[in-house]
Amino acid sequence: MAVPATDAIRRPAPPVMWWLGTAALGILGFSVVLAWNNTADNDLWARLAVGARFWHTGTLWSRDVFAFTPTLPAWIDHEWGAGVIFFTVLKIGGPAGLMLLKILLALTALGLALDTARRRGATPPVLLLAAIPCAWTILPGYVPVIRSHALTYAAFALMLWLCERIAAGRRAWWPLIPVLILGWVNVHGGFVTGFLPPAVYALAQSPPCLPRFLQGRARPKDGSSYAAWPWLALAGGAVVSLLNPWGWRFFSYLVPALLRPRPRIEEWSPMPVWNWDAYTGFRILTVVALVMVAALWRRQDATQQRRLAPALVLLLLTAAAGWLHRRHAPFFGLAAAALLPALVTRGPGGRPARDLGAVGLDRPGGGVLLGRRGPGALRPLPDGLHLRHGPGHGRFQPAAGTGAAAQVPARRAGGLRPLPGLPQGLLRGTRPPGPGLAAGLFGRLLQLRGLH
Repeated sequence: MAVPATDAIRRPAPPVMWWLGTAALGILGFSVVLAWNNTADNDLWARLAVGARFWHTGTLWSRDVFAFTPTLPAWIDHEWGAGVIFFTVLKIGGPAGLMLLKILLALTALGLALDTARRRGATPPVLLLAAIPCAWTILPGYVPVIRSHALTYAAFALMLWLCERIAAGRRAWWPLIPVLILGWVNVHGGFVTGFLPPAVYALAQSPPCLPRFLQGRARPKDGSSYAAWPWLALAGGAVVSLLNPWGWRFFSYLVPALLRPRPRIEEWSPMPVWNWDAYTGFRILTVVALVMVAALWRRQDATQQRRLAPALVLLLLTAAAGWLHRRHAPFFGLAAAALLPALVTRGPGGRPARDLGAVGLDRPGGGVLLGRRGPGALRPLPDGLHLRHGPGHGRFQPAAGTGAAAQVPARRAGGLRPLPGLPQGLLRGTRPPGPGLAAGLFGRLLQLRGLH
C-alpha cells in the first residue's frame, strides 16, 4: 500500500526561538554600535534651522542665509522635508529622540533588505550570517547623530522590498512606488536612486528585442505577456517628483548638484582599494559577493543566468557607486542583504528555497516530493509513484492500480535504486522523526535514477 498523505515525512521544524534569540542579540548589538556613534555634524544644525523656520513661519528660505561664500540667486533646499522631520522629533523627544530615530531608520533599512531576501527564499542561517557584513557596510552612513541620507537608505530598502513583492505577484501594489517617490523627493536628493530597482525590473521584463541577458525572473509565469508595472511605476514616479515646493525648477538645481565634482570632500572621493577604515566592511563584502556570484554563475544554465540578471545588475551598479563615491557604500550593503542570501539558497531554475523546504509523500497535484536533487532542490516525482516499505530499505515502486508502471519506461522502472539510511519504522508510522532522520535526509541524496 502507498503511504498515506498523513504519514508525510518532513524535516524537523527549525528552532524558532533560537533564531529569534540570535536575531534579538544582533539587533541589540547593532543598536549599541549605532548609539555609540553620536557625532553631530554641521548638516544637522542646518536641517534643524530649516525645520524650525518651517514650524514657526510655514515658509522656506528663498536664499541661503548661512553661506559665507557666493551663492546662487535662489536656494532650492532638496532636504527641507528632512529638516522638518528632524525638528519635529527634537521638539517631541529631545536629543535622545534624534538618536532613536537614527537607530530605527538603520534597523528598518537592514530589516527590509533581509526580509526581501527571506521572501526570495533565503533561510534563517544564511540571513543571520549575511546580516553581519551587510550591517558593517551600511554603518558609515550612520556615524553622525542623523543626516538626511539616513532617510534615503531606508527608502531604498523599502523600494527593493516593494519591487520584489510586486514582481512576485502583488501587481496591484505598483502605485505604492510613486507614493514612496513623492515623499522621498521632498526629504533628500537621493530619491533618484529609487528609480534604479524598478528600472532594472523594467529592463528584465522588456520585449524580446532587448538582449536576452536583460530578460529576467519577474516575467509572468504563463509567458503570455510582459508585465507593465515597472514602466507604470517609473512614469508615475517621474510625474510625482514634480510635486515639490519648486516644481520643475527643482531639477535645474539638483542635476548640476549631483554631477558637480567634490574633490575636497572626503565622503565624495573614490573608495581606496585597501585601507583599514570605516569602509573595510564594504571591501570585504565586495570580495564575498564576487566569489559567491562567480561560483554560482558557473553552475547555472543560460535560462537561470537570465533569471538572476536583475539581481546581479543591481549588485553591480550599487557596488560601482560605492567605489566611485564612498558615501554610497551603504547602497551596496542593502542590495547585498536583499539579493545575495537568496542566491545561496535558490535551487535550479531559480525556485525559491522556501518552496523546497519540505520532504513529503503523495503531494496533491504533483505526485511525490521526496529528497534533495542538485544544489538545494527537491524533485517532484510523477503521480502514481509512492515510497513503499520493502525488505531492508525503502524503494520507489508504482502504486497498485495507478498504471504508473506503464507510464515509466522499463529501463527506468528497472533502474530504481535503494534509499539508504531511511528508518524502516518511520515508513510504517511507528517511529517518530528524530535527529537521526534529519541527518539522514539532509546528508544523503534521495534520488530516483533515470527520472530526469
